[in-house]
Amino acid sequence: MDQPRTKIFLAGGFLALLILMVGLTVMGGAVLSALYGDIDAGARSAEKVRMVYAMRKAIRQRNSSTLRV
Repeated sequence: MDQPRTKIFLAGGFLALLILMVGLTVMGGAVLSALYGDIDAGARSAEKVRMVYAMRKAIRQRNSSTLRV
């Protein structure tokens, strides 16, 4: 009589482990996706800062060249 109950507990435990593994995989994927998004946003932000400095330099050069004329 103990065998059917043991099989049910074993199957339930295995199912619980599978559900937890799937949950952790989904959560890990979400965390990695967020990290890659942050890294990409940081790279875009750094590129924008570089462009701002390049634009300021170009404006300074243009202003200095127009003042000399």
